[in-house]
Amino acid sequence: MSLTDSLSSTAPTSHQPLRLSQIWATTRGLILIGLPQVLLLVAAIAAHSIRAETPAAEIPLPEYSANLGLDDRDEAFDQRVARIVDEEGFPAAFKSIEKAYQKHPTPHVKSLYGECLINGSHFGAPDHREEEGVKILKEAVDEGSPHAFTAMGWQLLAGVGVPKDVGRGLAYLKRASDAGDATASFYLSVAYATGMGITQSLRAAHQWAVVASLRGKPDGLFAEGQVYEQGNGVPVDIAKACERYLDAASRGCDMASQQIDLLAKNGQEPAKRVQGLLLLRRVAFHWRRTRAQIQPVVDYFEATYPKDPEVLYALGTLYIYGGREEYQDFKKAYALLEKAAALGSLDAQAEQAEMIAEGFGVKRDIGKALDLLLPLAAKKNAKALNYIGVDHYWGLLANEGIYKDEHLAFVYSAAAAEAGDYYAPANLADCYAFGIGVKRDYALAAKYTRIAWIDGVLPHAYANRQIDKFVAFVDP
Repeated sequence: MSLTDSLSSTAPTSHQPLRLSQIWATTRGLILIGLPQVLLLVAAIAAHSIRAETPAAEIPLPEYSANLGLDDRDEAFDQRVARIVDEEGFPAAFKSIEKAYQKHPTPHVKSLYGECLINGSHFGAPDHREEEGVKILKEAVDEGSPHAFTAMGWQLLAGVGVPKDVGRGLAYLKRASDAGDATASFYLSVAYATGMGITQSLRAAHQWAVVASLRGKPDGLFAEGQVYEQGNGVPVDIAKACERYLDAASRGCDMASQQIDLLAKNGQEPAKRVQGLLLLRRVAFHWRRTRAQIQPVVDYFEATYPKDPEVLYALGTLYIYGGREEYQDFKKAYALLEKAAALGSLDAQAEQAEMIAEGFGVKRDIGKALDLLLPLAAKKNAKALNYIGVDHYWGLLANEGIYKDEHLAFVYSAAAAEAGDYYAPANLADCYAFGIGVKRDYALAAKYTRIAWIDGVLPHAYANRQIDKFVAFVDP
C-alpha cells in the first residue's frame, strides 16, 4: 500500500484528533552512527577534574546539520550494526564489522573496525590490538570518513592510543559533527560538561547535547544532569539535573529514567515532578499505562502544581490522547491548555490552535487557529512547524492559504525535527520512504525511523520491521 493510500484510509473521527502520529504512515525509531559510547560517557564523567587546557571560545557553538556524510550503503550498514547491538550485544556487532572489513573495507567500515580494536573488549573486540586499531583509524581519517574523525577526535581528546592533543581532538569532533555524526556531538557535550581538557562550559555542553539528542543520541543530556547532580565544577542543583534527566529520558535514555526514579524514591521533589511529567509524555505517545499508574500523578499534579505551565500542558495532552481513551475529555483538555498558554507555554498555544482547527472541545475556527499557529511557526516552535507540515500534506486548508504542497510538507517536517518535535522524525522517515517532497532515500528513511523509535513514538518491533525493509532496499 502506498503512503497516499494509507493516509486516505485514516480519516479523523468525531472523538479522535487529527494527529501526526495517527495520520502519517507509522515509521518511527533510534539512530546509531558507529557504536554506543555509554562506557566512555561514564569514563568522561569520572575524569571531570581534567580542565582548562583550551578555552571554550575557540570552538564555535553547533548548528544543526542533517548531512550525514555517508552513502546509502554505509548508512544501511550502521542500521544493521545498531540492530545487532540491540539484540545480540557488542561481540556479535564486532564480528559483523570485522566481516565487512575483510570483505569490503570502505572508509566508514574501517573507522568502525579501528575504533573497536582500540577499545577492545569494551566494544566486543579482542584486547591488545590498539596499535592496529590506531593505524586503521588513521587510514579512515585520511580517506575522509566522518565517523573516523569522531573516533580519532575522542582518542586525541582523551589521549587513548595516541598522544593527547586537545585542540586537534576538538577540531576533529567539530568537523564530524558538522557532517551530521551524532556521536561527535555527544562527545563535545561531554567534553564541555566535564571540562575534559578545556574550560568547562555548561552552556556549550547543553547546545551540543541538544544537537546529539535530535540525532538520536540523548546521553549528553544525561551527562549534563550528572554534572548538576554531583556538583562537578558547579554548585549542586537537583532541579536543573532533573530537567536534563527529563529531556534525556524523553528522548529514550534509560539511564536518565532510572536516575529520575532513584531521586524520586529518595524524596527529591524535583524528581517526583519530572517523573510524573515523563509518565504523561509517554501516555501521550500511546504507551500503555493503567489508571492505577496515571491517577496518582494527576492527583499529585492538581494538588501541588496548579499554576505550573509545563504541568498544565502535560495534563492537557493526557485529556486529549486519553490514555487508551479512559481520560479523553476535550473540553477539560482545552481549558488546561488555555491556562498553560496564558502562563507562557508555547507548546500549549500550538496544541490549543490545533484543537481549534479541528473543533475538539471548542468551536471550530480555522482562521483563529492559523492566527495562533503561524506566529508560533515563525518563532520556530516545533509543534507549530509540525502541524503546518501536516496541513501542507493534506491540503485541507487551501481556502485559508495552506495549500497542498508535498515539498513544503517535507520542509516543515525537517524544520520541526530540527526544533525538537517528537513526531517530526517519523514524518521525515515517511517523506524519504515514499518520496514525499524529496527524493526517495531508504537509508535516510531507516535513520529517521530509528530516531523516532528511540524518542518513544513507535513500538520497537514495528520500527525494526520497517528498518529491515528499508535497509534491504539499499543493500540486499
